[in-house]
Amino acid sequence: MLYRFALVPLAPVLLLQGKRVRRDTPRLPEPDGVRTGKSHQPLLHSQNHHSQNQPLRLLILGDSAAAGVGVAEQAQALTGQLTALLHMDVSLEWTLLAQTGLTTQQIREQLHTPEPQNVDCVVVSAGVNDVTSTVSAKAWIQHTLQLIQQLREQLNAQHILLSPVPAMQHFPALPFPLNWYLGQRAADFNRRLAKFVKHQPDLELLPSLPLLQPSWMAADGFHPGAEGYQQWARELHQCIRARWLDADS
Repeated sequence: MLYRFALVPLAPVLLLQGKRVRRDTPRLPEPDGVRTGKSHQPLLHSQNHHSQNQPLRLLILGDSAAAGVGVAEQAQALTGQLTALLHMDVSLEWTLLAQTGLTTQQIREQLHTPEPQNVDCVVVSAGVNDVTSTVSAKAWIQHTLQLIQQLREQLNAQHILLSPVPAMQHFPALPFPLNWYLGQRAADFNRRLAKFVKHQPDLELLPSLPLLQPSWMAADGFHPGAEGYQQWARELHQCIRARWLDADS
């Protein structure tokens, strides 16, 4: 990839810009709100097994975007908007397990909880903190595969939805050439991930969202705002419906 060859000549500029971005970008908190819940409103015309007595068990896992940084309340974040959409379809038990700043390797450590519950569907948001670190694309794929295997073995996950690393070249907070470099790394990560997911029936890579609009972004220019989370939740909702509901309706 071209960005690898550009790293050496661009390194002084990238380091300087990185320091400035970390210094100048507002540090937004994780939003208030509950991180686990249940709802009981099954899809009455569906014959699938997720009924009033057997809810769809959902885990949202990952980094600051999964945690909802960029909005004031969890109701506006990915979890709140996705569960609101699913609540209209099916009984639901959901948990949010996410924290700002986590790499994919660190996300794995969150799963070492006592008496883990089995889940049906897992939504994973990871990769941005790996892209901004020194981890290689090859190493990131290995960490991601280890996370997937852990979800299968520890939580008996049946459907794992992976969100691609966002197109970081469009983040307003990032100047050129830092945005170009991180965008190229993100694209490399996604290409490698897509090759693996294609051969795994329990995995699904979410299609890339349309070009990020300024109105979709939070005040820090780095995280989604309420509209960005809404678009993301709609894409996830369609994928979950297709796997768990529409095929049985």
